[in-house]
Amino acid sequence: MKKLFLTFCLLLPTLFANAEQPLTKDLVVNLQSTMTQLEKLQDKYPALKEEDINANLFNTKNQLALIEAAGATNAIEKVVKGAGFDDIESFLEYAQRMTSSMFTVMKEQMPPGMNMDALIKRQESTLSAIKSSGLPETTIAEMKKGLAEMKAQAEMMEKAAVHAKPGDVSFMRQNLAWVMQQFEASMGAN
Repeated sequence: MKKLFLTFCLLLPTLFANAEQPLTKDLVVNLQSTMTQLEKLQDKYPALKEEDINANLFNTKNQLALIEAAGATNAIEKVVKGAGFDDIESFLEYAQRMTSSMFTVMKEQMPPGMNMDALIKRQESTLSAIKSSGLPETTIAEMKKGLAEMKAQAEMMEKAAVHAKPGDVSFMRQNLAWVMQQFEASMGAN
């Protein structure tokens, strides 16, 4: 029993070592490549709706449940393990870390008066003024939808800040432009 406990104690730090390492350029490239491969699975598993995944962005348990409910666990596991991740959960953790640090730095870089709260308030006042202007209801409905999306984005950025790790934020401050270029390049390849 002592040997089993000792072995467990020796292995425990290695189980968590990768999850605690700050982001690197190699890891970001691997994450983005893996995400591109996973996007290709969405046609095969239509139950994996991007809105549902995004709504549960920082809830690994819910994301895993969505993947399982869609019957996509084996296919996704094959992709993430093929990319060098231990399992779906570790991939999701790294993706969450990248996203949270990216949103945190983007939020930091917004000029005063142009932050999400200020933009939302301007949109709300514009919407109030337009309601009485006689514009068609379809136009007003589109503006309401855009405002709701903006609020959801602001909420996601706020949640991201809570989850961001200092080492990841430091990496992202130094590499945000490069990370964004990588995303644009990977999206252009699709």
